[in-house]
Amino acid sequence: MTALIPQITTVTGQNPGLIKSKMEKFNPQSPLALANTPDEFLELAAKQEAYQQFNNSPTRKITNVVGTSIPFIDSFMAGAITKGSASSKLAGTVGRGSDWGVFAVAVWLYNKSLGKAYETFPGMRKFKENHPTITFVGELVTGVALARGAINLYRKGFKKGLKTTPEQFFTNLFKKAPKVSETVAAIYKPVEKIASKIPERIKKYAGAVITLSLAGLILKNIYDVRQTKKRTDKNLVELKNQRYQIALNLANKSAQA
Repeated sequence: MTALIPQITTVTGQNPGLIKSKMEKFNPQSPLALANTPDEFLELAAKQEAYQQFNNSPTRKITNVVGTSIPFIDSFMAGAITKGSASSKLAGTVGRGSDWGVFAVAVWLYNKSLGKAYETFPGMRKFKENHPTITFVGELVTGVALARGAINLYRKGFKKGLKTTPEQFFTNLFKKAPKVSETVAAIYKPVEKIASKIPERIKKYAGAVITLSLAGLILKNIYDVRQTKKRTDKNLVELKNQRYQIALNLANKSAQA
């Protein structure tokens, strides 16, 4: 999920830094210049203000923290509910963490290729700007599918190359480091006490809790994308109205002169 954060926060085809650099090219200092401000500048200004509202939102910061925490919580809990020695529990954590690592790298590469595509093809960027929600959902579905495929390839390659699963490989590895196992046993002890009180039928749904949490984050991000688009459109209308009023005032002053 950590790698999805940059994709989620990209609510248009341009990033805030690019918007700021483009806006610096336009610096109207007089009412006459303001009255003749091109639509491109107004669109960039509208986006920048919407971005600031988006990034400064308290709920946005919470969403980022939760999204970043899920891989670590999921990996740690995978180890905590793994039966066996401390080495097996540590291997369960590392094994799940390696899946998340592959997922993150795959999504990062996907994001990089998307960014390049939007730079190369203005039509794609324009569609993304005009239809951010549809584009976001498409990007997300494709990104997750590619990442899941990367995890499957990683596990198949691991099994084919080393003739074992990641969890078993790490279990054997940590058995050779007893001090590490002892340290891990101490860390997991409080969690094990809690886990031991949870019925087995409920433990089976631990993965579903993570899935529901991710689904909630996705829905929240879809909502954020829609709201940012609405703010951008609203800001643009207000800026155009301001430009019109400035031009009208200048015309009246000119007529009175």
